[in-house]
Amino acid sequence: ASPLQPSATTTTTTTTTSSKKPKVEAAPSSAPAPSSHVSCPYLDTISRPNLDFDQIQSCSVTLTRSSVYCCLVCGSYFSGRGPGTPAHTHSVEADHNVFVSLTTPTGAAAYPP
Repeated sequence: ASPLQPSATTTTTTTTTSSKKPKVEAAPSSAPAPSSHVSCPYLDTISRPNLDFDQIQSCSVTLTRSSVYCCLVCGSYFSGRGPGTPAHTHSVEADHNVFVSLTTPTGAAAYPP
């Protein structure tokens, strides 16, 4: 018999163990990476004990009830989104950078420093 060909007396055994699991690869996706891979320096500043969404949702400065955002750091309500608005002013002065919109169901705003 040739050294490259197995002889009639050669046996091949394959052993499988139940502790090995097959490798599963995720299908390619255009979706953004999971949030556990994204680092946000502001998420640790959110204070859940300060949040009370049962109170009247009006700006604590202007008392308006339109375009109201809740500061997720201190729980205060402020109106506006652009520069010069109570929400933006509070973000800059108090260094509170995470807000959630109370007038739009999916809106959130973060004001970077």
